[in-house]
This record gives sequence, C-alpha cells and structure tokens, in this order.
Amino acid sequence: MRRVTCGLLLWLSIGGCVVGCSSSDDNDVPSVSEQDLPGRLARALCSAARKCSCDNVPETCEADKAEQYMPPAGANAGLIYDAQCAGKAVAYYESLSACQGYQETNACCRLYVGTKGAGAACDDFGDTDECAQGLRCEGGVCTALCGSGTAQLGQSCETAECAEGLWCDYYSSDTPVCSRLPGAGESCYDSFECEGDLRCVAVGDDDVCVVPGKLGDACQEFTCGKGLGCFDGVCGKAKAAGNLCTSNDQCDSGACEEVCQKPTAQACVYFY
Repeated sequence: MRRVTCGLLLWLSIGGCVVGCSSSDDNDVPSVSEQDLPGRLARALCSAARKCSCDNVPETCEADKAEQYMPPAGANAGLIYDAQCAGKAVAYYESLSACQGYQETNACCRLYVGTKGAGAACDDFGDTDECAQGLRCEGGVCTALCGSGTAQLGQSCETAECAEGLWCDYYSSDTPVCSRLPGAGESCYDSFECEGDLRCVAVGDDDVCVVPGKLGDACQEFTCGKGLGCFDGVCGKAKAAGNLCTSNDQCDSGACEEVCQKPTAQACVYFY
C-alpha cells in the first residue's frame, strides 16, 4: 500500500509529487513550463549544493541533474502537466540555498495528473495515475492526496492523519487505525514515539518509553531531555558543532564523527 502522509515528499524523477500538507497556500508562485522544468530544478539544486558545501558537486551537475529530471518519452502520455505545481517544486528547490536542515513544503500537488474525481475507479501506473490534481489512486479509487482530515482514536488513518497524541497503528489489525501513544514503561517498538515528552529507548530486547532525564540526572544514551546528552552516565548540555564527542547523543545536531557535526543541509540530502 502506498500512503502519502503529511510531511515532506518531493519526488520529481518521472511522475512527480510535491507534498507538504500544510494549510498555508503558495499559489502565487510563477508557473514553469514542462520544457523548462528539468533545467530549472537542476540549476536550483546544484546552486544550493554548492552554496551549502555539499560533498563532490561536479562541474557537470546541472547537465546531470537535468537529465535525471527528464521523464522518458511517452511516460506521461494522456496525462495533464500542472505548470503551477512545477512552479512550487522550483520554488522549494530554490529555498534550499538557505542551507537549513529538514525543510517542509506547503505544496500538495502532482506534476502529472488525470481527470478522474474523488471516489472514481482508477488505474495506478506506478509513478502516475488517472486521478485529478489533489487526489491519488489508492486501492483502485481516487483518494485525497494529502489525507482526508484528522482521525481520532480508533478511526482509520489509511488516508488521514491521526490527531495529536495518537499514532497510526498498522500492526494491530488489517486496517490501520489511530492508537494512543504509549506511556511511561510501555513498549514503543512499533510506534517509535511516546506520549508527551517521554523518550523511546532500547531496554533489553524491546524499546520502552521513559521519562527524559534532567541536567545532572543519571542516564544512558538517548534518555536525557531536549538539548541534553549523556556524558559518562550523567545528563549534560549537548555540544555544538566542532566539539569532541563519543556518541551522536552528545551533539545538538545528533551527529558525531569524533567531533560534533553540523546538521546536514536539506540541499545535500536531495543532491545525493
């Protein structure tokens, strides 16, 4: 089952999808023609990769990426190209020059779409389908691309986001439903998250929710609270980039390679 959840999905190799599921609107961005799109995306990404000092950016970056973003001949035959959605994709790639970490996009659209409306029977072609903009083909039926609202405890989350304090449980039944996030001492092996500020940490053969440690508390890796790390069994302030470290837990970026690393720029994530 292919499910698009709120959060960033920027997939542009063939069928194209720009998803953010935010309530804000960015329909005022300039449209981009189908012919210009591969080059515009390539120039934006390669420029950001160089500005953010991503590793191994070749001189041929623009040409290489433009070719990567060029769909094979006939791949989208019979579908409608959305120039406004393409503009949103380019605007997002241009924003990567800010060299920040994870960046979400407000867009919720696909570059190539069909004409079938919500609830209509549809064929899924893998990268594209027959559904209109704002929809996707899920189980042979055109369904909302960014979900269908907020699901409450016990309700299906197959096409909806769970309300705060809940998680989408794919394991307990044939149909995914919203379940309560585990509390202190409960297993978080499947959910990866816990209620409130609790931390999900490995305890024996399971992952268990624990109360995060405060500054000066005894600890093991990843059991200290926000902005803290575990140093010789005691919670201390996490270190900034460039400081010596022995584990990812000790760095405010979550990345240790003998010294704490800077957060990876989102541009570098897409570039690689």
